[in-house]
Amino acid sequence: MLNTVSTQNSSLTNEWDNHWRKTSDRAAHSADAIHDRVIERHWLSTLGASTFNNKRVLDLASGPGALLEVVRKSQPQTDYEMQYYSVDLSKTALQQIKSAYPTSDVVRADCANLPFFANSFDLVISQFGIEYAGHDAFFECSRVLKKSGKFIGILHYKYGALHIECTNNLKAVDFLSDIEFFRYAQLVLYANLTGKPDVHLKHLEMTFTNILSLLSHAISEQPKLMGGLLLRLYNDTCYMYENLTRFETIAIIQWLNNMEEELNNYRARMSSMSESALSESSLDKALIAFKAKGFNKIVRRKMSINQETEPFAWSVEISM
Repeated sequence: MLNTVSTQNSSLTNEWDNHWRKTSDRAAHSADAIHDRVIERHWLSTLGASTFNNKRVLDLASGPGALLEVVRKSQPQTDYEMQYYSVDLSKTALQQIKSAYPTSDVVRADCANLPFFANSFDLVISQFGIEYAGHDAFFECSRVLKKSGKFIGILHYKYGALHIECTNNLKAVDFLSDIEFFRYAQLVLYANLTGKPDVHLKHLEMTFTNILSLLSHAISEQPKLMGGLLLRLYNDTCYMYENLTRFETIAIIQWLNNMEEELNNYRARMSSMSESALSESSLDKALIAFKAKGFNKIVRRKMSINQETEPFAWSVEISM
């Protein structure tokens, strides 16, 4: 595994590492069967066997290989030569690619600082990835792309369906912080579990009951918030609270600490996804990198589930 990672994004990298370590999903966006089917159909209609024959392919911000799986699926069982490089900051994601596809080339690097020569790839692809690294990543992409090559990407669409979902999820995590859920959960559970007399125990229990009521109301308003993570937190907390004698103090406190850490990581990922979303003007600025190198054939479209729904992504194809 070629490793040229910088420390600039080390905090966010750790959060994505934790995410990929705990999930079997290969997509960075939250699982949605309808979005996933639209995205897969787009790639299958765009890619064909001739796309990869004798080509060097670069998959930017690959995650654990969502695009590589689609590429494999799009290829008929015929002989063809292809060099496929997956680039990501997450070591865990790249290890999962190597586990699934042992012969794959993986490179741990920042998309804004690629360790490749100029004009070295025939095809550069990215699915909800390159935009995370900012406009510098688009300049790097145009630098390593051959003049005869092509860039194909699916990018986060600002104010679209997925962006709104990320924003709502961020609000949900901040809501937990505002009502001090974890602070009072630890105080009241610890006070009950230790059995020590506490003059404030009744006040704590009343406060925590109100917090659970607020959380229950928020979930009933939007049951799919945070991909069901908020609902799991509520159900598990209520079960433990109602069955305290079944648990050891240290176990339940550790569980709360783990959940708080998981939600902090989740917030960081949602924030990065939300901030990376591109408006029409910000996409124009990003594509200047390609125009400066002479890539003037630019086709971009708004991707939607159907004509009645809001867009959720940009699809972009660029060539000379």
